Amino acid sequence: MSESLNRHFTIMHRISIVIIFIINILTSCTPNFDSTLLELNGLIEAAPQLAFDRLDSIDYARLSPHNRHYFDFLSIKANDKTYHLHTSDSLILDVINYMSKKGSKAQYAEALYYGGRVYKDLGDHPNAIHYFQRALDELPDNTDLNLKGNILSQTGRLFNELRLNDEATYYLEQVIEIDKQLKDTVNLVYDLQLLGHINLNISNLSTAEKLFKEALDCSSELPVGYSSKSRMYLAETKRRLGNIDSALFYIKNIISDIPQESQNTALAMTAKVYHDAGRYDSSYFYAKKLVNSNNRINKKTGYEIILSPQIIAYNTPDEINQYINEYRHTIEHIFDDNKNRLAIGQITQHNYESQQRLRIKAERSETLFKYISLGASFIIVALISFVLFLLHQRKKSKHLLFNVNKELRHNISTINKLKQQLNNNNSETVSPIESESLEDLRKRILLLYETNQNNIPPLPDNLIHSDTYHLILTHIRQENPINNKDLLWENLKELINSTFPAFKPTLVKLSAGKLTEDEFRTTILIKIGIQTSNIAKLLSKSKGSIISRRHSLSFKMFGKKIGTRATDTIIKLL
Repeated sequence: MSESLNRHFTIMHRISIVIIFIINILTSCTPNFDSTLLELNGLIEAAPQLAFDRLDSIDYARLSPHNRHYFDFLSIKANDKTYHLHTSDSLILDVINYMSKKGSKAQYAEALYYGGRVYKDLGDHPNAIHYFQRALDELPDNTDLNLKGNILSQTGRLFNELRLNDEATYYLEQVIEIDKQLKDTVNLVYDLQLLGHINLNISNLSTAEKLFKEALDCSSELPVGYSSKSRMYLAETKRRLGNIDSALFYIKNIISDIPQESQNTALAMTAKVYHDAGRYDSSYFYAKKLVNSNNRINKKTGYEIILSPQIIAYNTPDEINQYINEYRHTIEHIFDDNKNRLAIGQITQHNYESQQRLRIKAERSETLFKYISLGASFIIVALISFVLFLLHQRKKSKHLLFNVNKELRHNISTINKLKQQLNNNNSETVSPIESESLEDLRKRILLLYETNQNNIPPLPDNLIHSDTYHLILTHIRQENPINNKDLLWENLKELINSTFPAFKPTLVKLSAGKLTEDEFRTTILIKIGIQTSNIAKLLSKSKGSIISRRHSLSFKMFGKKIGTRATDTIIKLL
């Protein structure tokens, strides 16, 4: 009996080692991403627009599910790098979920970072901060400093927008250290200026002065706009410190060198410096420019200077009354803007808290499922071990294993037959558009694409020789956009409806009637073979906008992204 038990435990020990080895292989090995996609990931950093265009040329439908997720991730990244505004979180959430299971730790962290970028564009600051901080938590020890710097910078800037100065300072100080390690002078100057601006806002003037001087020193080898901004901030700091002579020195002749986006700020600071220096003519000159700007905060500064006791006499009584009324309206608009921002902040906070509750609930359910699965697995293993022990004692284990293998082969054969039967069922011909379901219609259209993607029929002669078609070609040659109200659009619709009667009904049903007028015009231009660059000319849009619209069409038609090439081919086959 003792010898039999020893043999049993030896066998069980070997089986356990094999099971653990197989589990480790299954859980640790994930397929590699396509080499072309990996190459494009590197290209996005160096030439984002080129990478964006190359992504559009990839046949999305031919990618494996694994590579489709990576393609989606690269699309989000390329959109971000080419300054396209993110308008939806559905794609990035799917990418984050996939990368958490199949990607590396660095890829997961980077996906979380772009989750933060998406939510920042959507104006959902709590969720943006949540994803930025999760990205920092997931970064591996040997992470790329550029990625870490981007996450810290975005987090610090977001806290600055929320006027959380201590939190913004904490992150920006770390970013500045990374900038210095990477010898990234451009970002170093930007980050020093932002941190200095935060200290200026909280009247920590000595620290602000030190940071602006460091930014000025670092920008000596950069274009003049960088140093001009530092001089502008230094002038304002010196003014607040009461050192007017130094303020005049730094503010002199900077307006023409300041970047366009900072022109109004420069005008405001220049007007203040000249006012405090007693140079009221110059102050009045710049204040007049401010009241004509679009920025309400800077308009307010302009009115305050014009209506100050030292300058108000420069104006006639009628002008003074006009300025007082405009000043009052500006203050009211600023007050309304603040109320609107507060309301948006409350809404996003509520949405964030709701999402957090759902996330916690889902995590608890997942944890409970894991415990139940673990417990069930333990019980199954215990039962199998007990059965194996009994069978070993009765010297029937070999016979049992043979039967088990036979049963497994039978089950695998049955499963394969069921799969084959399912595939056959999915390949059956579906009913006409009017009677078939949306899901069946989508399956039929995708099957049509798979079997005919290289066999697109030529355009009919009646269409090619029509006046409408030739008029569109004339617009393309002359690079003349077609006005939205031009009767040419109606003529083109009638031509398409008469030539391809099923085209519009099929599109309407595929998209559940959600196609906009601009999207339908895009589809009929694709249908008659107009290239993307020429569609952009006819619709007076950028090429990137048309590419994004084609991606949107695939989502509306099939509920998922199938790639622009596949979308175009399907439209031509309808």
